[in-house]
Amino acid sequence: MKQNIKNPLYLMKILITLILLLISVMFLKDINIDKNIQPYLMIGFLVIFLALNIYLFVSKILIKDKSIKTIPFNSVKDNNTLESSYNISDMPDISFDDIAGFDEIKSQVFEIIDFIKHPKKYNDLKVKLPKGILLVGPPGVGKTLIAKAIASNAGVPFYYQSGATFVEMYVGLGAKRVVDLFNRAKLNSPSIIFIDEIDAIGQKRDSSNSQEREATLNQLLTQMDGFENSNGTIVIAATNRIDVLDNALLRSGRFDRRVFIHLPTLSDRIKILNRYLKGRDHNINIELISKKISGFSGAEIENLVNESALYALRLNERSLRNEHLLKIKDSIQQNKEIKLMLDDKDRDNVALDKASKALFMYQNNFSFESINLLEKSIHFDDKKIVSNIELTNWIKYYLVGYCAILEKNSEIISYSSGDLKEAKRLIGLYFDEYMMNHLLKQNITKKEYFDSLIDECKSFINDNNAKILVLKKRLLDSEIIKKEEINEIF
Repeated sequence: MKQNIKNPLYLMKILITLILLLISVMFLKDINIDKNIQPYLMIGFLVIFLALNIYLFVSKILIKDKSIKTIPFNSVKDNNTLESSYNISDMPDISFDDIAGFDEIKSQVFEIIDFIKHPKKYNDLKVKLPKGILLVGPPGVGKTLIAKAIASNAGVPFYYQSGATFVEMYVGLGAKRVVDLFNRAKLNSPSIIFIDEIDAIGQKRDSSNSQEREATLNQLLTQMDGFENSNGTIVIAATNRIDVLDNALLRSGRFDRRVFIHLPTLSDRIKILNRYLKGRDHNINIELISKKISGFSGAEIENLVNESALYALRLNERSLRNEHLLKIKDSIQQNKEIKLMLDDKDRDNVALDKASKALFMYQNNFSFESINLLEKSIHFDDKKIVSNIELTNWIKYYLVGYCAILEKNSEIISYSSGDLKEAKRLIGLYFDEYMMNHLLKQNITKKEYFDSLIDECKSFINDNNAKILVLKKRLLDSEIIKKEEINEIF
């Protein structure tokens, strides 16, 4: 209301209204109307006028309130403006019940929703949540779905923008789009800004960066610094390449919370398959198919079911069968650029590799939370200060999976090549950069040192054979095992 009073157009409207009211009074005096009726006519004019204004004022509030609840995804219409082209009311009503699996991920974001809904509870305790949340995971695992579900469950406007749309040839345009996006979110807070593929603008700055990309990144950093925790506006970004992001984005006060979204485990895939087969006529062994599609993302499972249905229709069959899904699964695997999908023999070897690593880490007090059959294991951090014993354990960690497969199957598989390469790199650091070899015999070579560690790893495998097989079975059954589970088993 205060803003309206300061508006010149609003003042002009009041002035015109008063003039019209004065003219009406003068008109009523000039015409021949009973004087007893004149006051009633004047009151009637005034009531009609006030009713009309009240109607317009209330309509404006309702329209404004509706527009706040249907804040758009923004898309670039031209080089100078961002136009609303996709309203939240047009989006599907997504809840976390609609996202199968990822129970652990959901629990991490529920406090964000609670903060948006009940900010006073957190502010009273002086609790500050992160301004930025970074969702990290391979393509198709559901990062965008999770961001939409957060906004939908919190009941707030959801602003979507792809990082690529900020990239422009002309200096200043990308930065202007960032400012426009954040201004709209601030005006309608609480709200959520979601920037997909943030690595398009957030890559590490160096001499090869374009001036426009750097200006856009600087503006993004400035806007995040200007956010107040109390306003309820949260920035969520997604990437599958956290390693290329600029350190300034990852520091405290910006994207300082990271949620790692892994490929679906066996139990996740069973839930996802059930979801996409719901309402379809089928005779599918869901658990069997779920085991056959290790490495499929949620999006790939949806595509698998859809393509299988099309394949069944081409065969004039109305009910989906296992054979349909397995046929399409083989086709998808052949076309997949990076083969993360595992057949039965691959799963057995990878489970053996991961089980031996899990037991070795557990017994040697490595810092880890869980081991996932479908994802890369933890890696040595070159920036970490380590002793010669710690570095030796890291080298053994990379060799123990290789030795487990060699001892059990009497074969070497290409899966171990990355571990062998890393082990040899660390041996190079041990001898050449850290000069830790002075503790060894003077005449020992890198090869002799490598061979001695291989022998130690083989002894570890043979001494702990029963335990490794228990962990292997657990990994094959659930595809993930937590450190506390290992503690409970042993």
